[in-house]
Amino acid sequence: GAKVGETIYVTGPLGDSAGGLQAILKGIERTEEVTRLIERHKRPLPRIDAGRILMESGKVGAMMDISDGIASDLRHIMKASGVGAVVELDRLPHSPEFVKICAEQGWDRYELSTSGGEDFELLFTGPESLENELDIMVYPIGKTVQGKDLIWTENDRILNSDYIGYKHF
Repeated sequence: GAKVGETIYVTGPLGDSAGGLQAILKGIERTEEVTRLIERHKRPLPRIDAGRILMESGKVGAMMDISDGIASDLRHIMKASGVGAVVELDRLPHSPEFVKICAEQGWDRYELSTSGGEDFELLFTGPESLENELDIMVYPIGKTVQGKDLIWTENDRILNSDYIGYKHF
């Protein structure tokens, strides 16, 4: 249901679950920030109420939860809708805890937040004005475009990075 020219949105911060998993796997000290990331990994909060609000708005083109990372899940929307996408990495919402731990540990926050998954935020498309029309916070992160490519940008520069997302097999 996504159409060319729609804005791509998410409902909340990305990467917390992947950061929590990394913290567990690497055995880093459990500070307050690390504990919060681990909790987001172990106990994700599905955005059921946000999903209902978005659905009832009648303005959403396509929507799904982010279980395998936006790099993978956005490709599902693109393929099903026959559109391409441009995602502005510097517009991805990140929690302060995630940003801090990534900086301290030298982790690539874009890799974790696009490919880590398990955040269970909602990924959806709709009109540019949608963020001002709802009673929930939504974050615009890009646009749907002609074609079938997924293009990553940062500070208006196209990146050579090809974030993939989680692969089950």
